[in-house]
Amino acid sequence: MRLFFALEFDSETKDYLTALQEDLVSYCPKGLFTRSINLHLTLCFLGEVEGQFLPILKEILFSLEAKPLLCTFNQLGLFRKRKGDILWLGIEENKELETLQKELAYKLKANTFLLDNQDFHPHVTLAHGVKCKKLPAIEGFKVPCEKISLMHSHQKQAILTYTPLFSKHLEYTTPLQKGILHDLLDTPIHT
Repeated sequence: MRLFFALEFDSETKDYLTALQEDLVSYCPKGLFTRSINLHLTLCFLGEVEGQFLPILKEILFSLEAKPLLCTFNQLGLFRKRKGDILWLGIEENKELETLQKELAYKLKANTFLLDNQDFHPHVTLAHGVKCKKLPAIEGFKVPCEKISLMHSHQKQAILTYTPLFSKHLEYTTPLQKGILHDLLDTPIHT
């Protein structure tokens, strides 16, 4: 099974990201845009894993100590590839997200899962195989991230599909924290 851990987005966020993709078609007319249902932020990519390890991965997921995150998406970029570039949406520095990713990677490595040694560059893949001349600047926007999932990447009727196997909803420790996060969502971003 091809597996990875990811932050999943709520439907409102996915709708917003899909609208952004539609705005970018004129800048990147060639390429395959990620289906709305597949939009996510990868925390750790595992690659091929035998099904017998699912209970350990579930245990690791539910052992994570994280509160809901507020991520600010504020930039577009390209990972250059020979057969067409990857168009991504990046976030501003977020210490809570970096701490969560490091905790997850540490627990995976402690349980002998092999991870690549690449630095963590949090982003959402908007499209593959694109040819873009120039990307527009975007206005930053805030997104609540309240769910981590172990995802299975597979083909379903010849369509790339990401299916959550296990999910953990990140919990607020106090009602005040929930109120503060949602107040921050209503605060405009100045870029």
